[in-house]
Amino acid sequence: MAEYLFRHLMTRDGEWECGSAGTAAWAGQPASDYAIIALADWEIDLTPHRSRCVSPTLIDSADWIIVMTDAHRRDIAAHYPQSVDRIKRLGAFGARNQAHDIGDPIGTSLDVYRRVRDEIQHCLFDLVLFLKGK
Repeated sequence: MAEYLFRHLMTRDGEWECGSAGTAAWAGQPASDYAIIALADWEIDLTPHRSRCVSPTLIDSADWIIVMTDAHRRDIAAHYPQSVDRIKRLGAFGARNQAHDIGDPIGTSLDVYRRVRDEIQHCLFDLVLFLKGK
């Protein structure tokens, strides 16, 4: 959801590229039905999404690696030590600077997906300000 929410926020800029990848993803899987519904609430089409795994190519090509949890940060840093300075947890930007992770809603209810969507969206505002240097 974060990738598509970020793209939706940044459609006017065109200067940013983003992509998502999982540390334990099965490549080629579609988004969950609840994730699709949660974004459809805001007229964002998640149906084209397919999962992919973190790879050396993705890591090396990224200016920033934004993760949802501290466990993701540790996992990527352990496997790709050259990336440590470019890894940030989404909740750690700006005034919100949340101490907690943004959990994966997989296997939960639509209401949880919507809450996670909202939390991601709020954090993305601070990420955008950071990226724009404001």
